[in-house]
Amino acid sequence: NCQFEPRAAVILAGSTLSWTSEDDVEHRIVARDADGGEVFTLELPPGGQGTHTVAAPGVLQLSCARHPWEHATLLVAENTLAGVTDVDGRFGFGAVRPATDGAAATLRVYHPLLGHHEQALELGSGQPLDLEIDLSERAL
Repeated sequence: NCQFEPRAAVILAGSTLSWTSEDDVEHRIVARDADGGEVFTLELPPGGQGTHTVAAPGVLQLSCARHPWEHATLLVAENTLAGVTDVDGRFGFGAVRPATDGAAATLRVYHPLLGHHEQALELGSGQPLDLEIDLSERAL
């Protein structure tokens, strides 16, 4: 049906993405970085498959050059402490170990329409942390 599924995903830097088209039309997948620069392009024939290895971390916007309504967001993460929210906007990491070098933790949030948000976190040993993050809508 000319759409990406899932519409948001997280992979580790250095991972290989795999696509399978279930459509009977050609797709040209284009991945762009935060500055709009093209990171890679993948031609996908009807019912075809394709792969691409993504080396650098960051947020990529995926689209189809032939079907302008097809969009998805891909977070290429540096570590496994990354995730996609559920339909209610919730996520969790479970137990997180404090950094051994005493570095502060930073939570980074991204929404394709609402932008980026960063928040310093104070992690107590064995203490749960429950946050509510309010993203302000930006002009489209």
